[in-house]
Amino acid sequence: MAQPSQRLSRSEIGILIAMGVGLLIAYRVSAQLPFTALGLAIVTPLALWRPDLLLAYVPFTVALYFMPKGLFDARFGIRESGIYVPLHEVVLLLALAGASIHLLIFGIVWRRNRQTIPKEIFGGSAAAPLLPIILFVLAGVWGVVIAEARGAALRELRWLILEPIIFVGLLVFYTRQRGPRYLHLMIGFWLSGGALAGLVGMLQLAGINLAPWIGIKSGYSEDLIAVEGVRRATGLYGHPNNLGLALGRIWPVAAALAHVAFWNGPGGMARLRRAWPLLLVTLLSLGGLLASFSRGAYLGALVAGVILAVTLIPAHLCPPRRILLPVLGGVGVLGFLILAFTVERFNLIGGSSSIRLQTWASALAMLRDHPLGIGLDQFGLIYPRYIAPELASTNEIHTAHPHNLILDIALRMGPLGLIAVGWLLVRFYRQPSPPAAALMIGASAAMSAALMHGMVDAFYFWPDLALAFWMLLVIRLGWVHDS
Repeated sequence: MAQPSQRLSRSEIGILIAMGVGLLIAYRVSAQLPFTALGLAIVTPLALWRPDLLLAYVPFTVALYFMPKGLFDARFGIRESGIYVPLHEVVLLLALAGASIHLLIFGIVWRRNRQTIPKEIFGGSAAAPLLPIILFVLAGVWGVVIAEARGAALRELRWLILEPIIFVGLLVFYTRQRGPRYLHLMIGFWLSGGALAGLVGMLQLAGINLAPWIGIKSGYSEDLIAVEGVRRATGLYGHPNNLGLALGRIWPVAAALAHVAFWNGPGGMARLRRAWPLLLVTLLSLGGLLASFSRGAYLGALVAGVILAVTLIPAHLCPPRRILLPVLGGVGVLGFLILAFTVERFNLIGGSSSIRLQTWASALAMLRDHPLGIGLDQFGLIYPRYIAPELASTNEIHTAHPHNLILDIALRMGPLGLIAVGWLLVRFYRQPSPPAAALMIGASAAMSAALMHGMVDAFYFWPDLALAFWMLLVIRLGWVHDS
Protein backbone atom coordinates (compact mmCIF):
# COMPACT_ATOMS: atom_id res chain seq x y z
CA MET A 1 0.00 0.00 0.00
CA ALA A 2 1.09 3.57 -0.54
CA GLN A 3 2.64 5.48 2.32
CA PRO A 4 0.40 7.69 4.46
CA SER A 5 2.52 10.71 3.43
CA GLN A 6 0.43 11.16 0.28
CA ARG A 7 -1.59 14.37 0.50
CA LEU A 8 -4.95 15.58 -0.72
CA SER A 9 -4.90 18.38 -3.27
CA ARG A 10 -5.85 21.88 -2.17
CA SER A 11 -9.09 21.72 -4.11
CA GLU A 12 -10.04 18.45 -2.40
CA ILE A 13 -9.30 19.95 1.01
CA GLY A 14 -11.47 22.94 0.10
CA ILE A 15 -14.32 20.67 -0.97
CA LEU A 16 -14.08 18.67 2.27
CA ILE A 17 -14.16 21.88 4.32
CA ALA A 18 -17.17 23.21 2.40
CA MET A 19 -18.96 19.90 2.88
CA GLY A 20 -18.21 20.02 6.60
CA VAL A 21 -19.56 23.57 6.89
CA GLY A 22 -22.73 22.61 5.05
CA LEU A 23 -23.27 19.55 7.24
CA LEU A 24 -22.69 21.63 10.37
CA ILE A 25 -25.29 24.19 9.29
CA ALA A 26 -27.82 21.51 8.38
CA TYR A 27 -27.23 19.53 11.58
CA ARG A 28 -26.80 22.08 14.32
CA VAL A 29 -27.74 25.68 13.44
CA SER A 30 -31.51 25.24 13.63
CA ALA A 31 -34.18 22.55 13.94
CA GLN A 32 -36.35 24.45 11.45
CA LEU A 33 -36.48 23.70 7.75
CA PRO A 34 -34.96 26.86 6.16
CA PHE A 35 -31.53 26.61 7.84
CA THR A 36 -31.49 22.85 7.37
CA ALA A 37 -32.24 23.33 3.68
CA LEU A 38 -29.49 25.95 3.47
CA GLY A 39 -26.92 23.49 4.79
CA LEU A 40 -28.12 20.77 2.44
CA ALA A 41 -28.04 23.26 -0.45
CA ILE A 42 -24.31 23.64 0.19
CA VAL A 43 -23.65 19.91 0.55
CA THR A 44 -25.84 18.46 -2.20
CA PRO A 45 -24.13 19.90 -5.31
CA LEU A 46 -20.74 19.04 -3.83
CA ALA A 47 -22.01 15.53 -3.12
CA LEU A 48 -23.14 15.13 -6.71
CA TRP A 49 -19.77 16.40 -7.90
CA ARG A 50 -17.49 14.51 -5.50
CA PRO A 51 -19.45 11.75 -3.72
CA ASP A 52 -16.17 10.00 -2.97
CA LEU A 53 -15.14 12.87 -0.67
CA LEU A 54 -18.52 13.16 1.03
CA LEU A 55 -18.37 9.46 1.88
CA ALA A 56 -15.56 10.22 4.36
CA TYR A 57 -18.08 12.00 6.59
CA VAL A 58 -20.02 8.76 7.11
CA PRO A 59 -17.45 7.15 9.46
CA PHE A 60 -16.76 10.56 11.03
CA THR A 61 -20.41 11.26 11.93
CA VAL A 62 -21.60 7.74 12.75
CA ALA A 63 -20.70 8.33 16.42
CA LEU A 64 -23.57 10.86 16.47
CA TYR A 65 -26.24 8.24 15.82
CA PHE A 66 -27.67 8.79 19.33
CA MET A 67 -27.88 12.51 18.49
CA PRO A 68 -29.97 12.44 15.30
CA LYS A 69 -30.91 15.54 13.36
CA GLY A 70 -34.26 16.77 14.64
CA LEU A 71 -36.53 18.71 12.28
CA PHE A 72 -39.50 20.67 13.69
CA ASP A 73 -41.38 23.08 11.45
CA ALA A 74 -45.19 22.94 11.32
CA ARG A 75 -45.19 25.69 8.67
CA PHE A 76 -44.10 23.10 6.13
CA GLY A 77 -46.38 20.27 7.26
CA ILE A 78 -43.87 18.50 9.50
CA ARG A 79 -45.67 16.62 12.28
CA GLU A 80 -45.65 18.09 15.77
CA SER A 81 -43.41 15.33 17.15
CA GLY A 82 -40.80 16.18 14.52
CA ILE A 83 -38.65 14.07 12.23
CA TYR A 84 -35.39 12.50 13.42
CA VAL A 85 -32.73 11.31 11.00
CA PRO A 86 -29.17 10.16 11.85
CA LEU A 87 -26.65 12.49 10.24
CA HIS A 88 -24.49 9.67 8.89
CA GLU A 89 -27.53 8.25 7.08
CA VAL A 90 -28.16 11.58 5.33
CA VAL A 91 -24.50 11.73 4.30
CA LEU A 92 -24.53 8.15 3.00
CA LEU A 93 -27.68 8.67 0.94
CA LEU A 94 -26.29 11.85 -0.62
CA ALA A 95 -23.04 10.06 -1.46
CA LEU A 96 -25.00 7.15 -2.92
CA ALA A 97 -27.05 9.54 -5.07
CA GLY A 98 -23.89 11.18 -6.39
CA ALA A 99 -22.23 7.83 -7.07
CA SER A 100 -25.34 6.56 -8.87
CA ILE A 101 -25.38 9.59 -11.16
CA HIS A 102 -21.68 9.14 -11.92
CA LEU A 103 -22.22 5.46 -12.73
CA LEU A 104 -25.20 6.30 -14.93
CA ILE A 105 -23.15 8.83 -16.90
CA PHE A 106 -20.27 6.36 -17.14
CA GLY A 107 -22.63 3.67 -18.42
CA ILE A 108 -24.07 5.96 -21.09
CA VAL A 109 -20.60 7.00 -22.27
CA TRP A 110 -19.36 3.40 -22.23
CA ARG A 111 -22.35 2.17 -24.21
CA ARG A 112 -22.04 4.98 -26.75
CA ASN A 113 -18.33 4.37 -27.29
CA ARG A 114 -18.53 0.57 -26.80
CA GLN A 115 -15.44 0.62 -24.63
CA THR A 116 -14.22 -2.12 -22.30
CA ILE A 117 -14.90 -1.44 -18.63
CA PRO A 118 -11.55 -0.99 -16.85
CA LYS A 119 -10.76 -3.93 -14.60
CA GLU A 120 -9.82 -1.73 -11.64
CA ILE A 121 -13.33 -0.24 -11.44
CA PHE A 122 -15.45 -3.31 -10.79
CA GLY A 123 -13.28 -6.37 -10.48
CA GLY A 124 -9.88 -7.83 -9.89
CA SER A 125 -8.46 -10.55 -7.73
CA ALA A 126 -9.12 -8.55 -4.56
CA ALA A 127 -12.84 -8.08 -5.16
CA ALA A 128 -14.93 -8.64 -2.03
CA PRO A 129 -16.26 -12.21 -1.66
CA LEU A 130 -19.95 -11.84 -2.43
CA LEU A 131 -21.30 -15.14 -1.14
CA PRO A 132 -20.97 -14.51 2.63
CA ILE A 133 -22.15 -10.93 2.13
CA ILE A 134 -25.23 -12.10 0.22
CA LEU A 135 -25.87 -14.69 2.93
CA PHE A 136 -25.61 -11.94 5.55
CA VAL A 137 -28.19 -9.82 3.71
CA LEU A 138 -30.52 -12.82 3.34
CA ALA A 139 -30.21 -13.45 7.07
CA GLY A 140 -31.20 -9.83 7.65
CA VAL A 141 -34.23 -10.21 5.40
CA TRP A 142 -35.13 -13.37 7.31
CA GLY A 143 -34.95 -11.29 10.49
CA VAL A 144 -37.69 -9.07 9.05
CA VAL A 145 -39.87 -11.96 7.85
CA ILE A 146 -40.05 -13.61 11.29
CA ALA A 147 -40.39 -10.38 13.31
CA GLU A 148 -43.52 -9.61 15.33
CA ALA A 149 -42.92 -5.85 15.11
CA ARG A 150 -42.19 -5.49 11.40
CA GLY A 151 -41.56 -1.73 11.52
CA ALA A 152 -38.70 -2.00 14.02
CA ALA A 153 -37.20 -4.88 12.05
CA LEU A 154 -37.33 -2.95 8.78
CA ARG A 155 -35.64 0.03 10.42
CA GLU A 156 -32.85 -2.19 11.73
CA LEU A 157 -32.50 -3.86 8.33
CA ARG A 158 -31.99 -0.42 6.81
CA TRP A 159 -29.65 0.97 9.45
CA LEU A 160 -27.54 -2.06 10.34
CA ILE A 161 -27.60 -4.40 7.34
CA LEU A 162 -28.19 -2.54 4.08
CA GLU A 163 -26.60 0.85 4.78
CA PRO A 164 -23.28 -0.52 6.13
CA ILE A 165 -23.00 -2.78 3.09
CA ILE A 166 -23.79 0.13 0.76
CA PHE A 167 -21.06 2.08 2.54
CA VAL A 168 -18.49 -0.67 2.19
CA GLY A 169 -19.45 -1.16 -1.46
CA LEU A 170 -18.81 2.52 -2.18
CA LEU A 171 -15.59 2.38 -0.16
CA VAL A 172 -14.29 -0.57 -2.17
CA PHE A 173 -15.42 0.98 -5.45
CA TYR A 174 -13.72 4.34 -4.89
CA THR A 175 -10.56 2.89 -3.37
CA ARG A 176 -10.10 0.68 -6.42
CA GLN A 177 -10.43 3.80 -8.53
CA ARG A 178 -8.31 6.21 -6.48
CA GLY A 179 -5.84 3.88 -4.80
CA PRO A 180 -4.68 3.40 -1.20
CA ARG A 181 -4.64 7.15 -0.54
CA TYR A 182 -8.43 7.07 -0.49
CA LEU A 183 -8.54 4.26 2.06
CA HIS A 184 -6.17 6.28 4.27
CA LEU A 185 -8.57 9.23 4.02
CA MET A 186 -11.51 7.09 5.14
CA ILE A 187 -9.57 5.56 8.01
CA GLY A 188 -8.39 9.02 9.07
CA PHE A 189 -11.95 10.36 9.26
CA TRP A 190 -13.09 7.24 11.12
CA LEU A 191 -10.30 7.55 13.68
CA SER A 192 -10.94 11.30 14.05
CA GLY A 193 -14.59 10.65 14.88
CA GLY A 194 -13.48 8.18 17.53
CA ALA A 195 -10.99 10.67 18.96
CA LEU A 196 -13.78 13.25 19.27
CA ALA A 197 -15.98 10.75 21.11
CA GLY A 198 -13.09 9.89 23.42
CA LEU A 199 -12.35 13.55 24.14
CA VAL A 200 -15.98 14.23 25.06
CA GLY A 201 -15.99 11.23 27.41
CA MET A 202 -12.76 12.24 29.13
CA LEU A 203 -13.91 15.83 29.61
CA GLN A 204 -17.22 14.65 31.09
CA LEU A 205 -15.28 12.78 33.74
CA ALA A 206 -13.33 15.99 34.43
CA GLY A 207 -16.56 17.98 34.86
CA ILE A 208 -16.68 19.57 31.38
CA ASN A 209 -19.64 18.40 29.30
CA LEU A 210 -19.41 19.18 25.58
CA ALA A 211 -22.16 16.75 24.54
CA PRO A 212 -25.04 19.31 24.67
CA TRP A 213 -23.00 21.65 22.45
CA ILE A 214 -22.55 18.94 19.83
CA GLY A 215 -26.07 17.55 19.63
CA ILE A 216 -29.24 16.55 21.47
CA LYS A 217 -29.52 12.93 22.55
CA SER A 218 -32.60 11.09 21.35
CA GLY A 219 -33.44 9.49 24.70
CA TYR A 220 -33.20 10.52 28.32
CA SER A 221 -29.73 9.77 29.60
CA GLU A 222 -27.43 11.24 32.20
CA ASP A 223 -24.13 12.20 30.63
CA LEU A 224 -22.28 11.06 33.75
CA ILE A 225 -23.62 8.00 35.58
CA ALA A 226 -22.65 7.19 39.18
CA VAL A 227 -22.90 3.44 39.75
CA GLU A 228 -21.08 0.76 41.73
CA GLY A 229 -18.57 3.14 43.24
CA VAL A 230 -17.47 4.93 40.04
CA ARG A 231 -18.60 7.74 37.75
CA ARG A 232 -19.02 6.54 34.17
CA ALA A 233 -18.94 8.85 31.15
CA THR A 234 -21.36 8.33 28.27
CA GLY A 235 -19.66 10.66 25.78
CA LEU A 236 -21.82 11.14 22.71
CA TYR A 237 -23.82 8.01 23.50
CA GLY A 238 -26.76 7.02 25.64
CA HIS A 239 -24.83 4.62 27.86
CA PRO A 240 -21.19 4.24 28.97
CA ASN A 241 -21.03 0.75 27.50
CA ASN A 242 -21.64 2.18 24.03
CA LEU A 243 -18.70 4.54 24.52
CA GLY A 244 -16.46 1.63 25.49
CA LEU A 245 -17.73 -0.51 22.62
CA ALA A 246 -17.03 2.17 20.02
CA LEU A 247 -13.57 3.16 21.21
CA GLY A 248 -12.44 -0.43 21.66
CA ARG A 249 -12.42 -0.66 17.87
CA ILE A 250 -10.66 2.68 17.33
CA TRP A 251 -7.59 2.80 19.54
CA PRO A 252 -5.88 -0.45 18.35
CA VAL A 253 -5.89 0.73 14.72
CA ALA A 254 -4.63 4.19 15.72
CA ALA A 255 -1.93 2.66 17.94
CA ALA A 256 -0.70 0.35 15.18
CA LEU A 257 -0.48 3.25 12.72
CA ALA A 258 1.24 5.45 15.32
CA HIS A 259 3.81 2.69 15.83
CA VAL A 260 4.69 2.45 12.15
CA ALA A 261 4.70 6.25 11.75
CA PHE A 262 7.12 6.59 14.66
CA TRP A 263 9.58 3.85 13.72
CA ASN A 264 9.57 4.08 9.91
CA GLY A 265 11.75 6.82 8.47
CA PRO A 266 14.29 9.27 9.91
CA GLY A 267 14.69 9.38 13.69
CA GLY A 268 14.87 12.23 16.17
CA MET A 269 12.12 14.85 16.31
CA ALA A 270 10.98 13.78 12.83
CA ARG A 271 9.50 10.69 14.46
CA LEU A 272 7.29 12.75 16.74
CA ARG A 273 6.22 15.03 13.88
CA ARG A 274 5.11 11.98 11.90
CA ALA A 275 3.44 10.13 14.73
CA TRP A 276 1.91 12.78 17.01
CA PRO A 277 -1.54 12.98 15.31
CA LEU A 278 -1.96 9.21 15.57
CA LEU A 279 -0.55 9.16 19.09
CA LEU A 280 -3.10 11.82 20.04
CA VAL A 281 -5.95 9.78 18.53
CA THR A 282 -4.72 6.71 20.41
CA LEU A 283 -4.57 8.53 23.74
CA LEU A 284 -7.97 10.22 23.30
CA SER A 285 -9.77 7.05 22.25
CA LEU A 286 -8.08 4.93 24.93
CA GLY A 287 -8.77 7.64 27.51
CA GLY A 288 -12.44 7.71 26.53
CA LEU A 289 -12.58 3.92 26.83
CA LEU A 290 -11.15 4.12 30.35
CA ALA A 291 -13.68 6.84 31.23
CA SER A 292 -16.52 4.47 30.31
CA PHE A 293 -15.53 2.05 33.11
CA SER A 294 -16.85 -0.76 30.92
CA ARG A 295 -15.49 -4.10 32.13
CA GLY A 296 -15.98 -5.65 28.72
CA ALA A 297 -14.08 -2.78 27.09
CA TYR A 298 -11.24 -3.22 29.57
CA LEU A 299 -11.03 -6.95 28.78
CA GLY A 300 -11.06 -6.19 25.06
CA ALA A 301 -8.33 -3.59 25.51
CA LEU A 302 -6.22 -6.17 27.33
CA VAL A 303 -6.57 -8.60 24.42
CA ALA A 304 -5.80 -5.91 21.83
CA GLY A 305 -2.82 -4.68 23.82
CA VAL A 306 -1.29 -8.15 24.01
CA ILE A 307 -1.74 -8.66 20.25
CA LEU A 308 -0.17 -5.29 19.43
CA ALA A 309 2.75 -5.86 21.80
CA VAL A 310 3.51 -9.35 20.51
CA THR A 311 3.25 -8.46 16.82
CA LEU A 312 4.63 -4.92 16.63
CA ILE A 313 7.43 -4.68 19.19
CA PRO A 314 10.71 -5.71 17.49
CA ALA A 315 12.14 -9.02 18.71
CA HIS A 316 15.38 -7.42 19.89
CA LEU A 317 13.48 -5.06 22.20
CA CYS A 318 11.44 -7.67 24.08
CA PRO A 319 11.78 -11.20 25.48
CA PRO A 320 10.84 -14.25 23.36
CA ARG A 321 7.11 -14.72 22.81
CA ARG A 322 7.01 -17.82 25.00
CA ILE A 323 8.01 -15.53 27.88
CA LEU A 324 6.29 -12.30 26.76
CA LEU A 325 2.80 -13.78 26.34
CA PRO A 326 2.54 -15.27 29.86
CA VAL A 327 4.03 -12.11 31.37
CA LEU A 328 1.60 -9.78 29.59
CA GLY A 329 -1.33 -12.07 30.33
CA GLY A 330 -0.33 -12.35 33.98
CA VAL A 331 0.05 -8.59 34.39
CA GLY A 332 -3.36 -8.04 32.79
CA VAL A 333 -5.09 -10.62 34.99
CA LEU A 334 -3.36 -9.27 38.09
CA GLY A 335 -4.45 -5.73 37.25
CA PHE A 336 -8.04 -6.83 36.74
CA LEU A 337 -8.02 -8.75 40.03
CA ILE A 338 -6.73 -5.67 41.86
CA LEU A 339 -9.59 -3.66 40.35
CA ALA A 340 -12.07 -6.39 41.27
CA PHE A 341 -11.05 -6.28 44.93
CA THR A 342 -10.75 -2.49 45.23
CA VAL A 343 -13.50 -1.10 42.97
CA GLU A 344 -17.09 -2.31 43.32
CA ARG A 345 -17.69 -1.84 39.60
CA PHE A 346 -15.20 -4.61 38.76
CA ASN A 347 -16.43 -7.12 41.32
CA LEU A 348 -17.29 -10.19 39.25
CA ILE A 349 -19.51 -11.63 41.99
CA GLY A 350 -22.92 -10.07 42.47
CA GLY A 351 -24.19 -6.74 41.15
CA SER A 352 -24.51 -6.39 37.39
CA SER A 353 -22.47 -9.57 36.82
CA SER A 354 -25.21 -11.76 38.30
CA ILE A 355 -27.82 -9.85 36.29
CA ARG A 356 -25.87 -10.62 33.11
CA LEU A 357 -26.00 -14.36 33.92
CA GLN A 358 -29.77 -14.15 34.37
CA THR A 359 -30.09 -12.31 31.05
CA TRP A 360 -28.16 -15.08 29.28
CA ALA A 361 -30.39 -17.72 30.87
CA SER A 362 -33.49 -15.88 29.63
CA ALA A 363 -31.98 -15.50 26.14
CA LEU A 364 -31.18 -19.22 26.00
CA ALA A 365 -34.77 -20.03 26.94
CA MET A 366 -35.93 -17.66 24.21
CA LEU A 367 -33.65 -19.38 21.69
CA ARG A 368 -34.95 -22.81 22.68
CA ASP A 369 -38.49 -21.63 21.93
CA HIS A 370 -37.43 -19.84 18.72
CA PRO A 371 -34.55 -21.83 17.16
CA LEU A 372 -34.89 -19.90 13.89
CA GLY A 373 -34.68 -16.56 15.66
CA ILE A 374 -37.12 -13.87 16.74
CA GLY A 375 -36.17 -11.20 14.20
CA LEU A 376 -34.28 -7.93 14.02
CA ASP A 377 -34.76 -5.57 16.98
CA GLN A 378 -37.29 -7.85 18.68
CA PHE A 379 -35.45 -8.77 21.89
CA GLY A 380 -36.80 -5.79 23.85
CA LEU A 381 -40.35 -6.75 22.85
CA ILE A 382 -40.10 -10.45 23.76
CA TYR A 383 -37.68 -10.34 26.70
CA PRO A 384 -40.36 -9.37 29.29
CA ARG A 385 -41.94 -12.79 28.70
CA TYR A 386 -38.69 -14.51 29.73
CA ILE A 387 -37.15 -12.15 32.28
CA ALA A 388 -36.33 -13.53 35.73
CA PRO A 389 -39.18 -12.62 38.10
CA GLU A 390 -36.87 -10.78 40.51
CA LEU A 391 -35.77 -8.47 37.66
CA ALA A 392 -39.23 -7.75 36.27
CA SER A 393 -39.71 -4.64 38.42
CA THR A 394 -36.26 -3.18 37.63
CA ASN A 395 -34.84 -1.27 34.67
CA GLU A 396 -33.65 -4.61 33.27
CA ILE A 397 -37.13 -5.03 31.81
CA HIS A 398 -35.98 -2.59 29.09
CA THR A 399 -32.92 -4.66 28.09
CA ALA A 400 -32.62 -4.47 24.28
CA HIS A 401 -30.19 -7.32 23.55
CA PRO A 402 -28.83 -10.46 25.27
CA HIS A 403 -25.30 -9.11 25.87
CA ASN A 404 -23.63 -11.96 24.02
CA LEU A 405 -22.71 -11.91 20.34
CA ILE A 406 -23.66 -15.54 19.63
CA LEU A 407 -27.07 -15.25 21.29
CA ASP A 408 -27.65 -11.84 19.72
CA ILE A 409 -26.92 -12.95 16.15
CA ALA A 410 -28.84 -16.22 16.56
CA LEU A 411 -31.93 -14.47 17.90
CA ARG A 412 -31.92 -11.60 15.41
CA MET A 413 -30.89 -13.41 12.21
CA GLY A 414 -31.23 -17.12 12.92
CA PRO A 415 -28.77 -19.82 11.83
CA LEU A 416 -28.09 -18.03 8.53
CA GLY A 417 -26.74 -15.05 10.44
CA LEU A 418 -24.41 -17.20 12.52
CA ILE A 419 -23.09 -18.90 9.39
CA ALA A 420 -22.56 -15.60 7.54
CA VAL A 421 -20.78 -13.83 10.40
CA GLY A 422 -18.73 -16.93 11.20
CA TRP A 423 -17.73 -17.24 7.54
CA LEU A 424 -16.59 -13.62 7.39
CA LEU A 425 -14.62 -13.96 10.64
CA VAL A 426 -12.90 -17.15 9.47
CA ARG A 427 -11.80 -15.35 6.31
CA PHE A 428 -10.69 -12.41 8.44
CA TYR A 429 -8.38 -14.46 10.65
CA ARG A 430 -7.13 -16.79 7.92
CA GLN A 431 -5.79 -13.84 5.94
CA PRO A 432 -2.01 -13.73 6.60
CA SER A 433 -0.47 -10.47 7.82
CA PRO A 434 2.86 -9.44 6.28
CA PRO A 435 5.34 -8.53 9.04
CA ALA A 436 5.26 -4.82 8.11
CA ALA A 437 1.48 -4.55 7.67
CA ALA A 438 0.78 -2.51 10.81
CA LEU A 439 -2.68 -1.50 9.58
CA MET A 440 -3.73 -5.14 9.19
CA ILE A 441 -2.29 -5.97 12.62
CA GLY A 442 -4.24 -3.08 14.12
CA ALA A 443 -7.41 -4.36 12.46
CA SER A 444 -6.79 -7.83 13.90
CA ALA A 445 -6.28 -6.40 17.38
CA ALA A 446 -9.45 -4.30 17.09
CA MET A 447 -11.55 -7.23 15.88
CA SER A 448 -10.20 -9.46 18.65
CA ALA A 449 -11.07 -6.80 21.22
CA ALA A 450 -14.56 -6.55 19.70
CA LEU A 451 -15.04 -10.31 19.94
CA MET A 452 -13.89 -10.40 23.56
CA HIS A 453 -16.16 -7.50 24.48
CA GLY A 454 -18.97 -9.02 22.43
CA MET A 455 -19.02 -12.10 24.62
CA VAL A 456 -20.45 -9.96 27.43
CA ASP A 457 -22.08 -7.10 25.49
CA ALA A 458 -22.98 -6.03 21.94
CA PHE A 459 -20.83 -6.91 18.95
CA TYR A 460 -22.51 -5.64 15.77
CA PHE A 461 -26.03 -4.24 16.19
CA TRP A 462 -25.34 -0.54 16.71
CA PRO A 463 -24.65 1.78 13.74
CA ASP A 464 -21.05 2.57 14.69
CA LEU A 465 -20.24 -1.06 15.50
CA ALA A 466 -21.72 -2.26 12.21
CA LEU A 467 -19.68 0.27 10.25
CA ALA A 468 -16.52 -0.62 12.19
CA PHE A 469 -17.06 -4.34 11.49
CA TRP A 470 -17.08 -3.77 7.74
CA MET A 471 -14.21 -1.26 7.89
CA LEU A 472 -12.04 -3.83 9.67
CA LEU A 473 -12.98 -6.49 7.11
CA VAL A 474 -11.98 -4.18 4.27
CA ILE A 475 -8.64 -3.41 5.91
CA ARG A 476 -7.77 -6.98 6.82
CA LEU A 477 -9.04 -8.86 3.78
CA GLY A 478 -7.59 -6.52 1.18
CA TRP A 479 -10.83 -6.06 -0.74
CA VAL A 480 -9.52 -2.77 -2.11
CA HIS A 481 -6.08 -3.66 -3.47
CA ASP A 482 -4.36 -6.47 -5.34
CA SER A 483 -1.04 -6.50 -3.49
